[in-house]
Amino acid sequence: FGSDMTRVYVNYSGVIDWEPDYTLTTGCKIDVTMFPVDVQNCSINIISWMTTDRDIKVSASEMDLSSIIADNGQFDILSTNVSEQQYPLSGNPSQLLHTTIFHLYLKRKATFYLMNVVGPISVIAFLCGMSFLVPPESGEKLTVAITVLLSLTVFLGAISDLLP
Repeated sequence: FGSDMTRVYVNYSGVIDWEPDYTLTTGCKIDVTMFPVDVQNCSINIISWMTTDRDIKVSASEMDLSSIIADNGQFDILSTNVSEQQYPLSGNPSQLLHTTIFHLYLKRKATFYLMNVVGPISVIAFLCGMSFLVPPESGEKLTVAITVLLSLTVFLGAISDLLP
């Protein structure tokens, strides 16, 4: 637990307090139903099973992420929220276990997707419809339709890693 730089506090009476640090990596399920103009609610639950309500006090109702969050090209943070729930300890119902829930409300930056995905696909779909306006006697109707199909295939292959 911890690293070589973990602090150990030694009291004058010989009591040693060791506070191991731990870095968590979390993730959220993203609902892409309204992609690319969606708003997400990401909830992170942290439960301490080792300490009770005497040791943990959460007093914030909002998170200040300005110093720890880097600019993101996909999402903006609309708001944050911190809530707390308490559960009685099974062996001692007079003590409570705390669950701290951190909520992040995220809004996707849709301009990138609209300009680089939706726009070109719309233009290619428009060209597909325009291929019906080419007169059959010119002999180029099939060539235009196949060219549009190939351009759509190449474009979708190129942007497949951009889509969720």
